[in-house]
Amino acid sequence: WQELKRRKVVRVIIVYAAASFVILELTDIVAPSLGLPDWTLNFIIILLCVGFIITVIVSWVYDITPEGISQTKPAN
Repeated sequence: WQELKRRKVVRVIIVYAAASFVILELTDIVAPSLGLPDWTLNFIIILLCVGFIITVIVSWVYDITPEGISQTKPAN
């Protein structure tokens, strides 16, 4: 658990979940108005799930610092 917090994976998961919720709600509201097909919401859910896995892996491996993106140092 400490390693997840040190690498800021927990923060990334929380932000991703909040952003995903907003995207899903907006899609649910806007899709009928735009005449999008019924499978649009399912497609967005699949994209968000795949993006979640990629985001968690990237947040584990890399850190965003003021100097740019760098690989996370292993714990001593």
